[in-house]
Amino acid sequence: FAPDRAAVKGVPTVGEVITAASRSADIGANTLRGYVICFRKLAADAYGIRSDAGRFYHAGAALAKWRKRVDSIRLDKLTPKRIQAALDRRIDAAKGNPLAERKARITAASTLRQAKALFAPDRKLPFEKLPNPFDGVTVNAGTPPKYVSTVKAGDLMRAAKAELATDKPEAYKAFLLALGAGLRANEIDNLQWQQIDGTANTIRVMTTATFETKTDSSEREVFVD
Repeated sequence: FAPDRAAVKGVPTVGEVITAASRSADIGANTLRGYVICFRKLAADAYGIRSDAGRFYHAGAALAKWRKRVDSIRLDKLTPKRIQAALDRRIDAAKGNPLAERKARITAASTLRQAKALFAPDRKLPFEKLPNPFDGVTVNAGTPPKYVSTVKAGDLMRAAKAELATDKPEAYKAFLLALGAGLRANEIDNLQWQQIDGTANTIRVMTTATFETKTDSSEREVFVD
C-alpha cells in the first residue's frame, strides 16, 4: 500500500532496466525481446562498444562480454544527446546513396521506436530516478515507399496444388491458411480445432495454451472460403 517504498534508490543501469522490464506482465516475451535488442544496440552504439562476429553466437563468451559492458552503463550517462548522435552517424554513413540512406532512416526509426517502448509511462518501472535516454530523440524516416506486389497468387495456388496437395498435405494446409486466410506462420503452427468454426467458415485467432497474440486487439475472426 506504499508503492514508493519499493522503488529502487539511485539511477539504474541499462541491465537493471531490462531486468525490471522483463518482470512486467504487460509485455509479451517476443515483444520484450525486440525492445531489449534495440535498447542494447543503441546503448552500445552511443558508447562505441564494439565486438567481433562472435557476439552473434548466443552461447558464446563474446556475447556475454559485450552484454556485460552494455548493461553496466548508467542511465544518467546514456544521454539523449549521445543516442541522437549515434542514430545520426548511422544515417550519415549511408549518405551519397539515396536507397541506402532511406533504408538506414527506416531502420533507425524502427530501432528507436522499439527501444523507446521500454520507457513508456504506463510501464511503471520500480526506480526512484529513471532518466529517459530517448527524451526528445527523433529520426525523420520520410514517407515509406508504396508497396508493389510481384506475387502472382493464381500461379502460386496452382503450383502448390500440383506439388503439395497429394504428396505433402500438411504443407498444403499451411499454404492455404497463409495465402487464403492471411494467417501468420506462428498462428498456423499453433492453430487448434477449437479455433475453427466449420459452420460459419471462420478461424478465430486467439490466445491459447500454446500461443499468445501480440496484443488483445490482435485477436480476430478470419473468414475462410
